[in-house]
This record gives sequence, structure tokens and C-alpha cells, in this order.
Amino acid sequence: MPGFALAATALYLSAAALCAGAGMAAWRRRETRGARSLALLLAAAGWWALFDALGVLATGPRLNLLCAQLLYLGVAPAAPLFSRTALELTREERWLAPRLRAAGWVVPLLTVAVAFTNPLHHLLWARVVPAPAGGGIALYYYGPWFWLFIAGNYAHMAIGTAALLRAAGRAVPGLRGPLAVVAVSAVLPWAGSAVYIAKLGPWPGIDWTALGVAAMGALLAWAVLRQGLLDLVPIAQEAVVESLGDGVLLVDRGGRLLLRNPAAQGALGLGPEATSGEVAALARSWERERAPGERWQEELALGEGDGRRWLEVAASPVRTAFGEEAGRLYLVRDVTGRRRAREERERLIRELEDAVGEVRRLQALLPICSCCHQVRDDQGYWRKIEAYFQQRTAVQFTHGVCPACLARLYPGVKPPPEDTGEA
Repeated sequence: MPGFALAATALYLSAAALCAGAGMAAWRRRETRGARSLALLLAAAGWWALFDALGVLATGPRLNLLCAQLLYLGVAPAAPLFSRTALELTREERWLAPRLRAAGWVVPLLTVAVAFTNPLHHLLWARVVPAPAGGGIALYYYGPWFWLFIAGNYAHMAIGTAALLRAAGRAVPGLRGPLAVVAVSAVLPWAGSAVYIAKLGPWPGIDWTALGVAAMGALLAWAVLRQGLLDLVPIAQEAVVESLGDGVLLVDRGGRLLLRNPAAQGALGLGPEATSGEVAALARSWERERAPGERWQEELALGEGDGRRWLEVAASPVRTAFGEEAGRLYLVRDVTGRRRAREERERLIRELEDAVGEVRRLQALLPICSCCHQVRDDQGYWRKIEAYFQQRTAVQFTHGVCPACLARLYPGVKPPPEDTGEA
């Protein structure tokens, strides 16, 4: 069936080209967490699809078997690379100890050796049905080692899929969509493997597993390269951020809110019904008339009147490994109480300064009646001099009669002796 062989070849080559393009894009960011593993996964998937295409075009059992053996250089590492990529992207490497992750490579590496020595033991392929003379795809029936290899692959796929689903469930809305797409795409290799192993469908020889891995890798590359999972922290609402007393806001370069913790919600005075768009719009308003990439810290007013709140906001850029600004990080603290205390302190200082100025003015000039000795206050009223000073100072007056007045008013009374302070 030349037409069927041509269609299968085109399908495989398209998958290989897709993996090559996505893999090169990921490799250009290989210094970023998870990008190197993703590039290697795409390279393995592309190699797999390429030799599937060459296997369709191969003429003769020997050449077909050689293509199948070379194919396993991409098949064997694909599942371990997927689990490693998923764990790195979701920061979940702690799930598996380093020794356990290394042990996961034992069966895949041995499988490559088993594939190249299969004619001696038939552990991987128990029987091979050659392609029809008119063109088609050879059918491979499996030996005991194949089932051991598949069990290990499914374990790797389960670990990676679980990590992605866990991350998608915990992510903020800005990242939840891309992570969910990646997690759902992980089903494609599972389904393709089941169909291919069981030889189901109208084209039982088509390796749907390879196509599923290629599609999953391309979707993973789309999510991490186009949706920002390699630029910013992929797991939102981490426990350390949740427990911070200061508010944290993370806004990507497209102006989307990726992260806000409960402290930020409280500092902004927003209820749980506040949308991410409203919070992101507020953060963008802080950046007006500021230079791109500028670091700044400032007290900002929020609201009007008695309900006004004061926020201390510190902003800094979040950059990729290539120096590109991926977003903005804001640390927000409600300083309304501190601001009001400062304003009250400043008011008291102003009043004290006014009082001191008034005293100094009074020291310079104090109107007093030359007859009754009453003084005139700042309101224009005449008052007894002792009442005037008692109101403005802590001085308490006592009353007595001086010797001159005593002799004038009471001539027969002898004045008491003066206290000189001598014992």
C-alpha cells in the first residue's frame, strides 16, 4: 500500500520536524531550570519519529530491523526525560531521592543493549512480521523484556503526570491554564501506547506512542516557552509566600497577575471577590511615569477620605537568565497606622512650636495695668496676673504681705524676722 506508507512517513516526519523546532527553542534557554531536560526530551521524541519514518521506507527485513534498533536510542530515554522535565518545572524533585532517579535509568539503558542484541535472545521482540511486499509497516510482537521496559515507562509517565496535575491544581489562574494543558497532554502517550501495543485501529502498525510523545513535547514547549513557565515561578501560593507578613504581588510582562498572597489581599483592603484583573490594574497604575525596569520604594495612598489607606510599596524587576524582564515583583505593607501616628506626632510638634513661639512673644511684650496690675491676654481680656500665669504655666501662687505693705496697712504689727537660711 504505497499510499498508506507515504501518509505514515509524512506523519512521522511532521512530528520529527515539530520536535526539532520546539527542541531548538528550548535549548536556547538551556540555562533556565527545566529547559535542558525539555530540549533533550524533544530530541528523543524527534529521533523516535524520524526512525519510525525511515522504518516505513526501509526495504528488506534487515534494514527494517536496523531502523527499529536505532529507534530505541530515542524510545529508551523518552519516559525518564519526561518525568525529570516535569519534576524540574514544578520544583518537585524532592519527590524522588537522587539514587532513585538514577535507578530509573537502569532499565532504559539496558533496553538499548537488549534491542541491538535481540536476534540472539528475542527478549525485546519475540517475533517480527515483515512489511507486505507492496509497502506497509512491519509488525513487532514483544518478548518479556519489553513488558518490563513498558512497566518502567508507565511509572515514569505516572510520576511526571502527577507532578503536573499537582502543580496545575495549586497554580494561580495565570499559570493554571498552561499547566492544565500540559497535564492533559500527558495522556496522549498513554493512549498511543495502548493502541500501538494492542495493534488496534485501521492502521495497526502506526506507532501512536511516538506521535503522542511528540505532541506532548510540543505542548510542553508551548507552555514553558510561550506562557512563561520558564520565566517565572511556576508554583504559585508556595507555603513560604503564604506565610509572609508582607504582601507579595507578581505581575508578568504582559500585565497579568500571577501571584498574590493573603497578606497582599489584606494590605490592599480587597475582599475575596476582587479579580486578578483588578489587582493587576492597580499594580500597573503604580508604574505610570516610571522608567522600565526601575527599582523603587514609595508610600502610596489608596482611597479617599476617612477610608484612605497608606501602602509602602517596593517594586523590583524579575529577570530571566538572559537578562530579559519577565515581570515585576511588588512587596506591599499596610502602613496606615504608622502614617496616622506620624501625622499626629507632626501635629503635636506644630502645636508645641506654636506654643513656644507664643511664650517667646509674651516674654517680649506683656501688657499690664499700671494701677491694678492686671494683664491683658491674647484674647484682649484683662485678668489677674496670677490667673494668667497659672493658665499658661505650672506656677502655683501663694499669698502673703511684704514688709512695706505690712507697715503701711498694719502699723502696730512688728514684721517677722527674715529667714536667712542660717541654722
